[in-house]
Amino acid sequence: PLSIRFSYSSVRIVCTSAALLGIIGLRYYLIRFGFIYDGYVVPPGSDAAVHVQLAQYLASGHAWYSTGLQYPPGFHLVVNAVSHIFSISILQSVAILGQLAVLLPICATFIIADKWFNRTTALISAALIGLASASPVVAYMDGNYPNLIGSGFLMVIGYTFFIESLREKPLRNSIYASIAFIMLAFVHHLSFILMLTVIIIYLIMLLIVQRQSGNHLPHFKRVGSIAFVGIVLSSGLGYFLFGKNL
Repeated sequence: PLSIRFSYSSVRIVCTSAALLGIIGLRYYLIRFGFIYDGYVVPPGSDAAVHVQLAQYLASGHAWYSTGLQYPPGFHLVVNAVSHIFSISILQSVAILGQLAVLLPICATFIIADKWFNRTTALISAALIGLASASPVVAYMDGNYPNLIGSGFLMVIGYTFFIESLREKPLRNSIYASIAFIMLAFVHHLSFILMLTVIIIYLIMLLIVQRQSGNHLPHFKRVGSIAFVGIVLSSGLGYFLFGKNL
């Protein structure tokens, strides 16, 4: 019986991984279609040019904490790192990372649905986001790569770990959530402001509901304390990077 359960579990993991990789692979092929068959070089969207310019600005020796940048510098620092490591132009690096950014919402959707529902729901949700939803594709077409990384991945992962921390493993999950939110502040300003607003309102509403009902979440105080530290650190980073320019 143990070997049967082990074999079933292994087959299920392999099938799930293959299905998820198939969804990701098909989405990536569709995004790269024009580059493969029509010889496209420049990614679509006017914002793509902005990201190329910001990456070139940082690559020319300007500090990443320079004031006046239109975006937090996280994405553009990665662009420069990829350009340097693989000896490709910044334009090529932006094009490649922009295409990969479209895949992140698929991964985030699978993770959150798998945590809160089940593996089948996670695969269906990932397929819908990856192959039927217009939002990631429209964001890519506009050149909103930091937004795809921020609201499409880091925000979802942060919320997932934050809510999980109220149910189990409060220390580990709260730290993971805080790391995701700090990274979010380093990548996309508007996504970070949205995340901060939602988290603060959520904590306040939880506090009100607990006081009115008399029922208390066992990990609320511990999670709230760690979340407060994460909010302060990420808010400080956010204000340092882009707060003065809003």
